Amino acid sequence: MRTPGAVCLALAVAGAIGCSRGAGPANATASNGATNAAVATRTVETANIDLPPGEPRPSSGRSTLDRVNRPPRPDADPNATPGPLQFITAPENSRIAVSMDASGVIREVRIFDGHPKLDRVETAWDGKGAKDVTITLRGGKRVRTKTNRLPDLASATTTSLLELARQ
Repeated sequence: MRTPGAVCLALAVAGAIGCSRGAGPANATASNGATNAAVATRTVETANIDLPPGEPRPSSGRSTLDRVNRPPRPDADPNATPGPLQFITAPENSRIAVSMDASGVIREVRIFDGHPKLDRVETAWDGKGAKDVTITLRGGKRVRTKTNRLPDLASATTTSLLELARQ
């Protein structure tokens, strides 16, 4: 059974094919200069094909099955233990790591190798207000303070960190 939509679609496709070729029955000119107005059309029967649910969509390039079977994201479970910190080298003979916990708090840890006074500095910032800074000195003394003067821990100098520890 032909539906009106299928017939219209078939006519539109046939007309587009005839026009795109530039020559054909619709564009043929008779020897007396009149155009031949008869257009050859043919009806295309479309089959009802049920595609399986895992067929990829052309726009995304990924199938539904791939999205369902992908491994869980590491941050999907807020109760999961975070992975180990990945330290990179920082100025003044130190190493730094940055992480974000499940609640969105950004934590920076900077460890000083061989500094006579500073051992470790940690910051916690939730994106609002001042950063919580914990400075651990070589003797084991810990100083906790809040400040807005540290844009990031990697660019902070040891002099500025020691000034924060004195306050």
